[in-house]
Amino acid sequence: MDKHGSMEAVEAFLANRNTENTNNPIQFIGVAKDFNYNSTHEAIGDYAILIDESINRARFIHIRLKPGDIRTSLDKISEIWSVHYGGQKFKYFFIDEKIAQQYKAETTLLKILFVFSILGILISIIGVSALSLFISQQRTKEIGIRKTNGAQINEILVLLNLDFVKWVSIAFIIAGPISFYAMKIWLQNFAYKTELSWWIFALSGAITLGITILAVSWQSWHAATKNPVEALRYE
Repeated sequence: MDKHGSMEAVEAFLANRNTENTNNPIQFIGVAKDFNYNSTHEAIGDYAILIDESINRARFIHIRLKPGDIRTSLDKISEIWSVHYGGQKFKYFFIDEKIAQQYKAETTLLKILFVFSILGILISIIGVSALSLFISQQRTKEIGIRKTNGAQINEILVLLNLDFVKWVSIAFIIAGPISFYAMKIWLQNFAYKTELSWWIFALSGAITLGITILAVSWQSWHAATKNPVEALRYE
């Protein structure tokens, strides 16, 4: 509970205490800054943690285990539990697993997007490489004539890459705002979320453009380094 928050929750808690403890004073031993006791899908509200030994209330004991043989540690804890609470069955769970369950949907979505992103990148590279090979073959004679007239290899590479850069830029201009809007909609599912920065989209566009240039340049290099005589005899 935030120290700057209202005290309504504390007053309601005191009013609804179990009747067997109404005459017992409550000692507040600390006030903590806001923390997420639920997932970040939900906003932080008023929250109180009661340390009580009433048999009518459930008990949770938080134990930090050292790395190693967890099963041995659990067996030892079970023995100690049986000594003190023999009438109650020993049940346990791991905090990290509980937290992971709160974000199970996001974890599944992350895996799906990762797989489809890899497939999309591979398919795009194959498609761009095939298209650049086709275009370089169609312009073989043009490349030979340009080299005969003194064109440098880097000039031919720029010539062959220019069209791809143009279309990738157009695609980014279209996809960028759509991606930004889709991310904004998705982040509405969270009470606490990060802010979208422009550099994330700029970086993704730069990476896409870089992959495209590498894929096209690989095919363009073979066409640009051919002997001009062979290029002029092509077909």
